[in-house]
This record gives sequence, C-alpha cells and structure tokens, in this order.
Amino acid sequence: MDNELRQKIDSKCKLKRIGRGTESFSYSVEFSKDADGLVKITADKSEFTYQLKELRELYAPEKDSLFELNWDDEYYISLLNTIESGIRYIDSSNTGLTDTKVIFSLEELVSKPDSKIDDIIVREINQRLRFQLSTSDYTRKEVRRALNKILRSVKRHNRTGGARGYLDFIRNFIP
Repeated sequence: MDNELRQKIDSKCKLKRIGRGTESFSYSVEFSKDADGLVKITADKSEFTYQLKELRELYAPEKDSLFELNWDDEYYISLLNTIESGIRYIDSSNTGLTDTKVIFSLEELVSKPDSKIDDIIVREINQRLRFQLSTSDYTRKEVRRALNKILRSVKRHNRTGGARGYLDFIRNFIP
C-alpha cells in the first residue's frame, strides 16, 4: 500500500453516504497515456497528479494462507474487476483484439505480475494494479492467483465462444 497516496486522497475527498449505513470516498482516476504510472485524481472540486510506485513496492507482506481465496468476497471482486476493466478498456479502443492476445498477455503477467514488456494489455493492467495496490493490501500471491483465475476464464470462454468468446462475455458485464 502507498500511504502517501492514501493520505492525499483522504485529505482531498470527503466521505459521502452511498447507502444505508455505508459511506465511501468519491473520486475519479485518469491514467496518463504518455507517462507510465502517472495518474490524475479528481475529487470534490480539487485534483492532483501522482506518480504511482512500481508494483513490486506495493505488495502487502505474504500471509501464511493455505486456504482457498473466497472470490465472492468484495475484497477479491475488486481485484478481479481491476484486471478485467483494464482488458475491457483495451478492447473498447482496439478493434483487432482477440482472446488469444489476452491469453498471451495474462500468461506473461501470471509468471511476472510486475512485467514491463511493450504490450498494451500488460501495460494497462499493470497501471490499474498499481493504483489498486496503492490503496489496498494485496499480496503478490493474491495478485497472481487473480490473474490466473481470469486467465482460466479467458481460456474457457475462448473454447466455448470462439476467437472473441471472453471479450464478448465481459463486454456484457464490465462497463
């Protein structure tokens, strides 16, 4: 976690009621297309830019956990959504994307989550993970397991739905 970024967000944002007994911060994040890891955060009539730390600096310490992760837990759903929203974003701006390209990129990330290869999917997922891990405590193992879970999903949807089976699937669920 990046405590400096958390403190900046906390100082710029006000808690807002989003439901009965639930409060949350409201802000938007825009990733720079030109500078790796540079984000603009807009909240409550103020904004600031911030250079995200590298992924390897943001992992939480490993936990002794032999149990299976509960993928229905909001904590892990948030991590899965971070990864899939990166894939969805690239798909919406790249008309030639196929599941095979997503599989290649995810296989690279599963083996090396902090990879910096010149691949638009890897780059987008990396930036989104860097922001997510700046504000949440996920271990490297949890990130790799989430990437692997999505990789298995891509392969499964590709087998049953064809060249864009997974991409067509997430188009219906990820805005």
